[in-house]
Amino acid sequence: LHFQPIFRAQDRSLVGCEALLRWQHMDHGLVTPREFIQTLEQSDHVHRVGEWVLDHAISLAAEARDKHGVTLRMCVNVTGRELMHIGLPAKLQTLLHRHGLPPRQLQIEISEVAIEQRIAAVEPAIEDLRSMGVRVALDGFGRGTKTLDVLMGPRLDGVKLGASMLSHLAESRQRQQVVEAVIKMWRSLGCEIWADAVETGRDAEALRGFGCDYLQGYTLGGPQSRDRMLAL
Repeated sequence: LHFQPIFRAQDRSLVGCEALLRWQHMDHGLVTPREFIQTLEQSDHVHRVGEWVLDHAISLAAEARDKHGVTLRMCVNVTGRELMHIGLPAKLQTLLHRHGLPPRQLQIEISEVAIEQRIAAVEPAIEDLRSMGVRVALDGFGRGTKTLDVLMGPRLDGVKLGASMLSHLAESRQRQQVVEAVIKMWRSLGCEIWADAVETGRDAEALRGFGCDYLQGYTLGGPQSRDRMLAL
């Protein structure tokens, strides 16, 4: 499990991190989720792996607070199948209590595609998590095909703009106008705005000017081991 730092757009201060699952393959080295997550979601192991990720991610946030005096927002992606599992709220309650982490320090992220595939069904599942105090954010906005349905769907705490929307942002005035409009739209719905895959300093400055709250990307800081994340 690796952790990518997330920074406040206004002052570049560290505010949190995203837990990123990796598979250390004996022949192919470090394999990213893009290459195995679909197979994992369809298997019986998805809930066990998901719980392992949540446990380690929550424990890091608790350790950062207890040993280093740092409050980190911990962002964890869950699959649509995990989100719909009836036992997820109880599992989160158990893990948060075990590590003594306030629910508001945990942010569950669900992809736009996963939401649009089952909008009516995910709404109560999302509300169950939000009623616990856990934040829920839309991940990778801009990759789906039913954007209006998602906008009219479940209430969310945040939205993360995806790489497809932000790519080469500083080079295209039209793209900048679209991104600025999208940020204003989601903000009017009461959401915090996160930018993923920020490529350059110019992109970061543009996003800050548009009112984006948080930035994440290799130009700011790549995925870190647990120990390196705690040392930041």
